[in-house]
Amino acid sequence: MLYYLINLFISALVFFGVFYFHSGDIYLQNSYSLFFPIYIAVSFLFSIYFTSETYAIKDRTQSAILQFIFTLFSLSLVVSLSDYFNIPRYFILLVVTIPITIRWLMGFYSQVADDTGQDYDSARVGFQLKRLSVSFVLLIVAFTIALYFKTGRISYYTWLEQIVLLLVGLWWVSSHVTRKFYALNDQNIYYKIAPIIKSQALFLLFSSGVYYFLKLDFLSRQLFFGTIGVFSLLETTVFLIVFMNRKSKKNVYTDEFYPVDEDITIISETDGKTNRSITNNCLSKMFLFIKDKKLISFINNTFKCTQMECNQDSFSYLTTKTLENYKAIKNESQCILVNLTPINDILSINTFLLTMHQKIQTNGVLVGSFSPLEEDYKRLRDKMPRFLYTLISPIHFLLYRIFPKIPIIGTIYDYITQGRGRFLSKAEVYGRLSYCGFNMLDSILIDHQLFFIAQRKESISNELNPSFGPLVRLKRVGYGNEIITIYKFRTMHPYSEFIQKDVFDRNSLAITGKFKDDFRITSWGRVLRKLWIDELPQVYNWIQGDVSLVGVRALSKHYFSLYPNDLQKLRVQFKPGLIPPYYADMPENFDEIITSELQYLNKKITNQFTTDLIYFIQAFNNIVFRGARSQ
Repeated sequence: MLYYLINLFISALVFFGVFYFHSGDIYLQNSYSLFFPIYIAVSFLFSIYFTSETYAIKDRTQSAILQFIFTLFSLSLVVSLSDYFNIPRYFILLVVTIPITIRWLMGFYSQVADDTGQDYDSARVGFQLKRLSVSFVLLIVAFTIALYFKTGRISYYTWLEQIVLLLVGLWWVSSHVTRKFYALNDQNIYYKIAPIIKSQALFLLFSSGVYYFLKLDFLSRQLFFGTIGVFSLLETTVFLIVFMNRKSKKNVYTDEFYPVDEDITIISETDGKTNRSITNNCLSKMFLFIKDKKLISFINNTFKCTQMECNQDSFSYLTTKTLENYKAIKNESQCILVNLTPINDILSINTFLLTMHQKIQTNGVLVGSFSPLEEDYKRLRDKMPRFLYTLISPIHFLLYRIFPKIPIIGTIYDYITQGRGRFLSKAEVYGRLSYCGFNMLDSILIDHQLFFIAQRKESISNELNPSFGPLVRLKRVGYGNEIITIYKFRTMHPYSEFIQKDVFDRNSLAITGKFKDDFRITSWGRVLRKLWIDELPQVYNWIQGDVSLVGVRALSKHYFSLYPNDLQKLRVQFKPGLIPPYYADMPENFDEIITSELQYLNKKITNQFTTDLIYFIQAFNNIVFRGARSQ
């Protein structure tokens, strides 16, 4: 993260430096003030995408060249298509070239040997004239369509020859660079369409660069860039139609066997009226329906730790997401309940788990599975080239992780998908299990699928509306031992608060007093915590009077229970605070945090106002001038 912030700082510094050289002033004026945020955004984006994986000069130089081309042509595209910018060409050239050159030179401080190995793409086969011909015809059709919309008719003009020759030349260069006319043996649609999308992007960028730097303003922008846009749309559409048609034909004549998808299989019956009964020890017979020996061994070993006895009447195996299929099972009758339908495909997860809780005996176990969020993204990344993943992943994140959590949109999303293929984090599934009355015993990852065993406990959570959106409501111990609601921006996966004790039991605390290896925190959540953005909603708690400006941090019941009794009694005599004494004393471990809070609270008993003022000044100095940050 620091590396990218340094890149951002260098780009901004160079921009102001070149502007000062150009105008003799450091205050951006006119179109430069509008162009600056666009320049920063484009530079930052391509500095991330074209980050060199090593500091070898070959790898670093290649990344720098690609970053230069894409940044320069992207900015020239913005200027070419807009009438708001009157930026000299040398200005754009300098603000792109200088930062990239500086970053390239900085790489010599971490120089490593070049990798002399050569990559060989074994999946690529020969050149196909048919692809070239179809693409060329589509380019002519796109030009004709753009010409019609530009002039209202299809006629010959002498100036058309320049545009046509320019478009054909740029089309050929972009297609040749990406080797679009070479077929791939790989049947994955992402790898097949990647060269086409890449060539279209380069076609647009190369065209914008030539148009801008060669001062081809006399050519029609609408016709020039309109042809590229229509061509990209036509070529992508034709590819998808051809690919889907070939795929469907292949499936029609395949001889592969597809097993029947049975909605439910129950292996649990005393009188032999339905299905099969399991004789002897039920665990020893799991190989009848579970083929993976690793999974069978995992279930056996974990269940033995519970020291429970299981017989054929208290063991059920199901593969279903329909709750009606559980009506035949009596409440609290099952010692082991196995349902290997992934939780990702279940619509009402909590209702489903609560039903399981009803059917299982106390201390009985539920065996289930789900595909963790991390594994889903690994599979998605493995399906496609890096550049395509970079384009798709933000859209994918929005559609599959943000939309389902928005109240009205989430309802529509559930209606359309019926819950199938939902993206779930490990923390959310474990949290839902805890919320619905289960304790996680163990889990195992097999072929991107996480299988878990959870033990039923007597009680379920009494929380009526667990927070699920970006604003989270947390129950904390406040003044007078009263439970108050603290508001924060979400930095953890949903339902993470219900497994706080489990995380502590498994991982304990780091020397800083925080949980070690806390998988509940999201990647963006760590950034929000570093910048304290997640704490901003607590200003509302301050306005309400639940917390003061300075004071000990409001703690959950479990975290509060870890403190010594004397400190617990002292803590509830005052309101929690937005700025804790931690940032004034800067303790380095949990014991020092305890000592810091004791000293602060004892001083506060004597003189509350003066103590808070002193601690506020010390914390402000550490945060602003010494860079103290939240963990």
